[in-house]
Amino acid sequence: MGSLSAVFLAVALAGQSVHDIRGPMPARDGETCVVCYGRCNRNDVAYLVDGQRFAVMKVFESSFRKNPDEYIRVYQPNSIQFQGSAPQQMREAYLLIGLLALLGVMLAGFTAHRLVLMRRGAAALPAGLGKIPATKQPVLCPMCGGENHPAARGCLHCGGTLTPLESSEAEQC
Repeated sequence: MGSLSAVFLAVALAGQSVHDIRGPMPARDGETCVVCYGRCNRNDVAYLVDGQRFAVMKVFESSFRKNPDEYIRVYQPNSIQFQGSAPQQMREAYLLIGLLALLGVMLAGFTAHRLVLMRRGAAALPAGLGKIPATKQPVLCPMCGGENHPAARGCLHCGGTLTPLESSEAEQC
């Protein structure tokens, strides 16, 4: 295992890429150049690097071929998420944070469940904490007998004219 990494290190120090680079092939219209981030067209080129397609404008092809690792590095996955060369401590820290978050969610769910169970057999509200009525006593329409708000000017049921007994909340504002 150690000799294999030494081979990769020697190849990298020699200025050669350790990637499987294939091409060139024609670029597709609209692909983004990895060197200048401009839009490529069919006259430009593309390379397959480790199975991933990289488009390069024709004028920057020599720059890309000279040092492809400089441009490839930007598009490689982050090693922490993909278990690459991340330090062991970093991976353990992410695991610990995830477990703590999971424990917190489970504790919150358990607490909410217990509160619901305790509330099922609860007695009536204590004196003085009764429900406040949301509206006033309805007034009956003299024509159809339908119930209406005391501030209504017309019946909701028959459309007849009513005399408001009090001012509406909208008029009070």
